[in-house]
Amino acid sequence: MRTFYLFFLPLTLFSFPPAYVSQRSLGAVGTFDTRSGGVGVTIAVEEAPQSMAFSPDGEYLYVVNTGSESISVIQTRTYKKCATMHLTDPAGIAISSSGDMGYVVSHDGLHNFSIPDNKMGKKVASIAGYGSRKLVLSRLADKAYIALTDAICCVDIQEGVSMNLSLEGRFDGMCLSPDESLLCVVSTLPPFPFYSIDTKTNRVLQKIPLEGIAEGGRAIVMTHDGEVAYVLGEATGNIVPIFLNAGFVGDPIPTGTFPKDAAITDDGATIFVANFISDDVTPIDVATGRAGAPICLEDECLGIAIKPVTLVQELKIAQSKSSFLSTDIYTNRLSWKKADKASTQSFRIWKNGRFIQEISAEGSLLFEDYRIKKGAKDLYAIAAVSTSGTLSRTFSIEAPE
Repeated sequence: MRTFYLFFLPLTLFSFPPAYVSQRSLGAVGTFDTRSGGVGVTIAVEEAPQSMAFSPDGEYLYVVNTGSESISVIQTRTYKKCATMHLTDPAGIAISSSGDMGYVVSHDGLHNFSIPDNKMGKKVASIAGYGSRKLVLSRLADKAYIALTDAICCVDIQEGVSMNLSLEGRFDGMCLSPDESLLCVVSTLPPFPFYSIDTKTNRVLQKIPLEGIAEGGRAIVMTHDGEVAYVLGEATGNIVPIFLNAGFVGDPIPTGTFPKDAAITDDGATIFVANFISDDVTPIDVATGRAGAPICLEDECLGIAIKPVTLVQELKIAQSKSSFLSTDIYTNRLSWKKADKASTQSFRIWKNGRFIQEISAEGSLLFEDYRIKKGAKDLYAIAAVSTSGTLSRTFSIEAPE
């Protein structure tokens, strides 16, 4: 039997981890409790912090500082900056699900950096265009999407090549659906169209104008079931749900002034919106569609990220030959442990995007997949279901070839 420890799989505990907010004028990152809204420590970084991304285990937060052209690394256990990397004109940033590589967009292309030694690597691919250059990364870190002035740049990381998908508008807000079948983007220019795009064909499936509804879209967040995308309206001071299956636009929900970024909690219950002009964060109850009392941070709020908390521990995948079939037939065996104090009732498992089984959290946390052909490239995804029935994020692990 061959045993592979492929990825440390950070499904998230249904607790209340802190949120981190980049504050431009202070040159700092503020924190608050996502349950109580209580404001915590402020961590000094460098000039004009903006985009942020967590390592999968939540141990480190990577902050892009556009003013000083640097990337600050914060150790979340100590709430202190522990390292700094430098890159000309950095913008969007993302971390691979394996946690060993990070990616950041510069003026000339997509660059990588190594983790945990935090050293800038090489330019992965060139890009043709400018704009916000926000970055979205696939779970396997084989594809990246970059928002440009008049296009979405699609990067094949393995091949080191890129191509632009031309669309009407100027782009900023962007996200992938949990199963990565859809890329959703929104334009900051009239008629402020929202697009959903098939990631396999690059074909536009939906184009929904949001003029007069949510104008100047700076961010999109999606529910963990992939059914609803929430679009920020910077100019209109709101966030609006779009029900993707029906193409229906729901009622706008008011936020603070000039919302710039948003993040959804791992239990899918709350969306937090960072507001630039009103210097606060608006909590949105997903179930009721209502905004809560603002969390005041007293400085320009640009980006927001919520710390992931480990739910699944000691994840392993083992592959063995079937003893009673052909020697080219194998069994994949996934196993993990439930984290202490996690209010999880079950785990759902998908294989190559297709739901296959739900396992009780109280039983043996083991899944066996039989009759696997030698060399098959299978991707498994797992999500936790809380005792209230809420679906967590999905996280993936690739079977050995």
